[in-house]
Amino acid sequence: MTASAKPETHAVVLPDSLHEMTALVGMSDTLRLVRAYGGTRLWVPADITPDHPFSTLLGRAQARAISARFGNTYIDIPRCAGVARAARDAEIQRRYASGETQNAIALAYGLTERRVREIVSAR
Repeated sequence: MTASAKPETHAVVLPDSLHEMTALVGMSDTLRLVRAYGGTRLWVPADITPDHPFSTLLGRAQARAISARFGNTYIDIPRCAGVARAARDAEIQRRYASGETQNAIALAYGLTERRVREIVSAR
C-alpha cells in the first residue's frame, strides 16, 4: 500500500489516548464512545453485564473486550471536538459537492449559510 492509499479510517486522527481503544474495538466503536461519553471519566467494571451502558452502546462482545483490557480502572474519554468538527466539515463538503444547497446544509447542521460557505470554500 502506498502512502497516499491509506484506509479511510486513518483520515480521522484521534488523540494518542484513544489509540489503544481504537486498536481494541475499532474506529467506529471508538467514535461511538466519544460521541456518547466524550469529556468524561468512566469506571470500567471487571465484569460487564448485558445492561451496562457499554453493552447497550457497542454490543456485548465489544464491552467485554473493553472490560478485559481496562476492567477495574477508570478511562478518560476525550471530547475530540476537533475530530468531530473535521468529520462534520468533510460531510458538509461531500453534501455540497453532490448538489445540496448551502441553505439546506446550514439548516441540517444548525449553522449559518456564511459558515457553510466558509467550509465548502476551504476545500
